[in-house]
Parts: sequence; structure tokens; C-alpha cells
Amino acid sequence: MKFTIYTADCTGNEKNTLYPNQRVITCEGDLKKSITADHVCALYKNNTRSDANFIVSDVVPMDCDNDHSDNPDEWITPEFLADNLTDVAFAITYSRHNMLPKGNKSARPRFHVFFPTAPCNDALSYKAIKAKIYKELSFFDGNALDASRFLFGCPSDVYWHEGSLSIEDWLTLMKSNRNIPQGQRNSTMSRIAGKLVKRFGVTDTAYQKFLEKADECEPPLPDNELETIWHSACKFGKKVASQDGYISPEEYGRHSLIPEDFSDVGEARTFVDSFSDEVAFTIATDYLRYNGTYWEESEHAVTLAMIEHTDIQLAEADKQVEAALIKLESLGIARDSAVAGGKKFRDNLDDEQTDAYKQYQYYVAFKAFVMKYRHIRSMTNALDAAKPLVLH
Repeated sequence: MKFTIYTADCTGNEKNTLYPNQRVITCEGDLKKSITADHVCALYKNNTRSDANFIVSDVVPMDCDNDHSDNPDEWITPEFLADNLTDVAFAITYSRHNMLPKGNKSARPRFHVFFPTAPCNDALSYKAIKAKIYKELSFFDGNALDASRFLFGCPSDVYWHEGSLSIEDWLTLMKSNRNIPQGQRNSTMSRIAGKLVKRFGVTDTAYQKFLEKADECEPPLPDNELETIWHSACKFGKKVASQDGYISPEEYGRHSLIPEDFSDVGEARTFVDSFSDEVAFTIATDYLRYNGTYWEESEHAVTLAMIEHTDIQLAEADKQVEAALIKLESLGIARDSAVAGGKKFRDNLDDEQTDAYKQYQYYVAFKAFVMKYRHIRSMTNALDAAKPLVLH
């Protein structure tokens, strides 16, 4: 593993923008000596840090402050990363607030992860790599995805993890795992279209989500074939909607996507409600997922199903939070005041406003719950809880 950082002639100075000292890192000792000064992970024009001055970088830094949860069991550690990115090369240094209180957050692991990459000489491409990492590993700080991030210097131990893959290789593999291959495209897209119509109805939203999934077909399906699949799903959806006992998309979302209790078991049950027709578990094979043609023994495919499930849950949560805010505004409550909340705010509400505000708080809690299960550890817990529910 080899990468380059650039250090300042000072430490702890957030106003400094000059980083003139190149440090080539090839081992744990190199990194440990270099991080005592403030540092950056790119070369900038005139050594002056800014996105506009970006010249080249061969390493991507990501911040992990573990702000995603106050439960210590859900905090990310270097060991956790090593277990889940087994073949990926990275190095870790600890931040100056590691295991110390920061703001209104308690002491917890806080660290920086250095992912070596192929040299990148474009700020937009560099930020895109960071965004892709964050999309896959959302416990990283989503506010630290720019191309001119600096890290405060401080003495620190180093966690050095050699691997055969770069983070870019890993991202490519993750994407390829999601591709819908030839031979499964028609059946998979037909199944997806049916699910989307069931969840969203015959709407533009459902159609756009269908097209987004179609982008994962490799090679792409012809447009006329996609249109045939979509029209067939819509025809079926309209037929189902005319039957007695039909549950509208709105009611379906509330009943099948929001758990009765916000727990691993609750999330597992919503997952099984949505995917019981294509996910199974046996003692002999572990998890299987139906790919449209046959049952595939693949833990990754089932994890992807859970990701798809939380995608839909998150969209539902955003929809319900917005609807609750609109309701509050119709009752004379300013949106900013509702979002800020607080005891004084609650004490000034009448009965109708209080009921509407409780509904808003409920959906905010649901959104926070969904975000929790978009983290790898919680997702794994929910999938473990789901195994007895789909045992064959």
C-alpha cells in the first residue's frame, strides 16, 4: 500500500490553507510520523488548499465520527471495517476527539480512513468517488465529501490494513453484484415492475423507479421490451385495483413498510412482508434469492434485497414527514418551528396541533429508524432476525 499526503507547517489551525510538505506513505511508521501536523490528501496549485486548486490525489480520506447512533453496539470500529472490507487496502488514524465528548455527543470511536486510489486529477471525479463510498457505507460523514478536506494533526496510533483491492475495485464489484445479467433481465424487470405498481400504483413515480432499475440491466434491455413489461404490469395493477379487498398504495405503505415496533424483529417482518416471494433460508444453504429463473445461493443478493427495501422505506418516510409538515402548516405552525420543536413549542400547541405534531414526530422517528437499518451492522441484525421467518 502506498499513497501521498501533504502536511502544513502548523497544527490545529483551521484558517491555514498552505500544505507544502509532500509525504509519501508506504508503511504504518510513515503515516504515524506525518499526521502530527495538519494534513490534506491532495496536491493543490501553489500548495493552497481549495477545490478550485485541486491538481492530483492518490488517496481518499473518509471521516467516521459514529454520529449515526448513540448505541455503542452500533458504533463502527477499525476491526469492523477490516471484517467487512476484507480485501480492501486502507489505513486508519484516530481523530483528536477519539473517545472524547464532541459537541452534544458522548465519547465514542472517531477516526479517519485513508483509501489509496489510482491518481485522480479532477476535483469533480474525486468528489464522485467519495460520494460513491458514502452511498455504500453511509456511516461515514456525508458532510466531508469535498475535494479540499483537511485533517487536524495529532499524535495517533495507526491501523494498517493491506488488501488486494482498492476502494475503487470494491465499488466496481458492488455495482457488478447489482447488475441484472442477460438471461434474467426480463423476468427480473417484470417482478420489479409488479412490486412498484403494487407499492406506488400506476404513477409517474413508479415508472421512474422502474427506469432506474432498468439501468442495472447488463446489457441494456431494448426500450420496446421495457415498455411491454411496464404496460403488462400496469394492466395487471389496474385489474387488481378493481377487486374486493384491494389495499391502496398509501395504505400498503403504512401497513407493510412501517414496523409495529422499531426493532430488529420489526424491521425483519417488514422485509419479509415485501420479499417473502423471492427470499428463502435453509440450514444447508443459508440465504437464497430467486433471480427470476432459479433460486440463487447468495448472501449478497439478499443483502441487496434489504437495501432495496430500505430504499422504499426511506422514500415512504420522506413522503410522510413532508405530509405531516404540510398538515402542521395548515394549522398555523411554521415549518421551521415544527422542525426545531422543544418543550416551549409543545406547550403552546392546542389539542389539534398537538395531535398533528405527534404524528410528525412519529414519522421523523420512523425515518431515523430506516436510516439506522441502512448501516451494515443493523442491516445484518435484521437479516439474522428474518431467517426464521423464511426458513424452509
